[in-house]
This record gives sequence, C-alpha cells and structure tokens, in this order.
Amino acid sequence: MEIFKDPSIPGYQFEIGTTGDFQAEHEAIAALVASRGQVDVEKVREHLPAATIVAVARHNGTIVSVCVLKGARAYNRRVRRKSGFPLGYDVPELGYAATRTDHEGKRLGRTLHNEILKRVEGDVFATVRSTNPTEPGILERRGFQREGRPWKGQGDYTIVLWYRKAPSRANTRDDAR
Repeated sequence: MEIFKDPSIPGYQFEIGTTGDFQAEHEAIAALVASRGQVDVEKVREHLPAATIVAVARHNGTIVSVCVLKGARAYNRRVRRKSGFPLGYDVPELGYAATRTDHEGKRLGRTLHNEILKRVEGDVFATVRSTNPTEPGILERRGFQREGRPWKGQGDYTIVLWYRKAPSRANTRDDAR
C-alpha cells in the first residue's frame, strides 16, 4: 500500500492499494459509497472484494472519500448490451466514487481518481447515474467521453457509459480545473 499526503490539501492522508489492504474496512467503504445514494450497499459488499485498486482519503483516521477500480466482470457484458457500445469484456471499471458531504469541495475525489488512473495502462470505463451531478465533469477532465446510448436504471434514472481509451499521461494530470 502507498500512503501519501498532498501539501495542497492539508489535514488529509491518501492511501492506495489492493482490496486486501483495506479488507478490515470493507464495511466502512461500502457504507460510505451507499450513503451517497448512487449504489446499493449490497452491491458494494458483493463486488468490493474483487476490486483491483482501492484509493481512500482519511481525515483524522476516518475514511471520508473513496474511489475503486473494479476488475472486469459479467457487468461488462450487460453494459455492452444496454449501451450498444462495443465495450471489451476485459476493460476495468472506475467506480464506487464517494466523498462524505462534509468533506466535499476539497479535491479529494479528484485526487483519488488521478491516483487510480495513473496506475491503469489500458482502457477504462465508468457508468454514472443521470442523477449524479458531479461525476461526469470529473470524468471528462480525465479524458473520458460519453459513449453509447443511456439506459434505464432500476429506479427513476438512466445510466450513462463513460469510456477512456488508454491515454497519454497528460489526460490524468490535475491542472487545477
């Protein structure tokens, strides 16, 4: 596991590692992700153990922001079918991005996205609910493009596919946007 601090974001510690590095905190991570209302806690509990990279931000020892790179899984096939986009079955998904509301606006999510994307050598995708106002902008600034057609989610929302081809390192730079 890699642990670091960003001097431009005082008071926070960032950690990035494998799902095993955070095994004792899977429940806290699942609760944080579910608290934002974008993903059901049971889905997080089910899929978090298979994640390939987990990144968190801590404040006073407590996880207050998270982002995960999920390994390729059967979900890719469903996304491919519903979106009409030729998504590869081996493409990992960036997801479970959540920041506690009392820590928003501090660039925590942006930092976690960047750290994960620096470690991805190939293509990557994300699926975002239409009810999520911030994630599309974060993804666009990191080289993702909206692809395929939106599809109906299980609630009163649609889901949109965002895709990033293996980029130059310039696309993962945080240039204060």
